[in-house]
Amino acid sequence: MHRLKIDQSFVRRMGSSAHDEGIVRAISDMTHCLGLQVVAEGVEDAAMLHRLQGFG
Repeated sequence: MHRLKIDQSFVRRMGSSAHDEGIVRAISDMTHCLGLQVVAEGVEDAAMLHRLQGFG
């Protein structure tokens, strides 16, 4: 396994749910520690992309 996908249901609710944003951030942190690539599904705009890129 080289990458882990984050389901769009979590990604799309990041702006309105601190719980879902925490899940996305935790998954991102974990995959980076394991040397895996993260793929976030459901990125709809530049602001969402920028927010995800801020996670690392």
